[in-house]
Amino acid sequence: MAITFDATANGSLAGVTITYALTVANQSNRLLVVAVCQTGQVGGTDVSVSGITYDGVALTKIDSQRFNNGAYTLYQDHELWYLLSPNIGTANVVVTLSNAPSLNAYSAAISVYGVKQQAPEDDSKATGNSDAPTVNITPVSANSWVFDNCACVFDSRVLDPDAGQTERYDLGAQVHMAGATLPVAVAALTAMDWTLNFADGWGVIAAVFAPQPDFTPVTDTFTARVIGSFDASGIDTDIFGLTFDGRNLWVGGNDSQAIYEVDRLGNIISSFDTSTVGDSFTGLVYIDGSLWAINATDSYLIHFSLTGDVIQTIDLSGFQTSLWGLDFDGKYFWLIDGMNKSVFQLDQDGVLINSFVTTYDNPKGISFFRKNLLVTNETKRCLEIYDRLGNVIGSFDFDPIDSAPRAVTFDGKYFWIAGNENDYIYQISIEGL
Repeated sequence: MAITFDATANGSLAGVTITYALTVANQSNRLLVVAVCQTGQVGGTDVSVSGITYDGVALTKIDSQRFNNGAYTLYQDHELWYLLSPNIGTANVVVTLSNAPSLNAYSAAISVYGVKQQAPEDDSKATGNSDAPTVNITPVSANSWVFDNCACVFDSRVLDPDAGQTERYDLGAQVHMAGATLPVAVAALTAMDWTLNFADGWGVIAAVFAPQPDFTPVTDTFTARVIGSFDASGIDTDIFGLTFDGRNLWVGGNDSQAIYEVDRLGNIISSFDTSTVGDSFTGLVYIDGSLWAINATDSYLIHFSLTGDVIQTIDLSGFQTSLWGLDFDGKYFWLIDGMNKSVFQLDQDGVLINSFVTTYDNPKGISFFRKNLLVTNETKRCLEIYDRLGNVIGSFDFDPIDSAPRAVTFDGKYFWIAGNENDYIYQISIEGL
């Protein structure tokens, strides 16, 4: 998947904050890069960026840099920040400074998509005093994009990017900053170059992000055979959560707002009410004697005891609200973003490690098994098998069994899949694995 430009926006200081609106398109594997530049007085009150948010979600700092040209009592301080998978729609970028700067402060944002959901592959910075700002950076992946911000001290300089770089914002001679992107076809040492109309003190910060890998589905490699099944309509008619504790199944009932322990014949062993915690649980996994569930309405990952006591909550509001499907591989959580047909890999604190895009719209359930992932798709009525990098190993039609496969779990030998067409839970052997 090629990285593609989406939008840019910018704003200036009001008090100790910079606030401006940006519209992020509904595309997969999104990235937001934000630059900030502020002018301070050498020897005066120190000023830095305290934090940046987009739609209330905090960005991560890449690097900062302070410089002057030796001839003036002013310095420039500029920073580069990023956010993976920013929320879709129009929202505010809010930059908060530690103190009011001596003169001014400005910020600009670039939104793109098609980016691998991971930290920058490399970042770099450089300063100098000349008419030719430059910084070197080393991409690891082909077809990556380099993002940079170039700033200078004096307030009447004109910044121009080198050929091949696309200028995404230029806030004018009175503002001292401009930014560009550069697609890199081959992973090799790359220079981001600028030209000033007069020699001046300058600084450049750059970061490179990899593209989301392309993959080609392999179809009809595997088949599913029903080993057993039971009618789950007496448990719930809207099952999104399913997990296995080594002996019994646990079922997340989205309609009845309860979580049930059932044996493999479908008999209810125990249950607890979830309505006081949330009204839409769309994923469930058993880990070491307790349960984790996704509360999709409030975007929380909730840790339950087996009797329903809340042990811990993890805020997932930085992700989309269409979260469902949940599993754990012994180290990482895996869950689905149905709106963007993506799979997220999170650490145990809810921090994004990686992601990939599924082949079809409307994935619903996910199960980790033997270093691979099984994903159910309700729209295509199929099951897909992926490795952890998002490469399709195989897929097959589930429609003859049930046209609406949702929650899925693996018991070490068989898969258990909740089918919303017939309100059955099926015990499945996948032949060819």
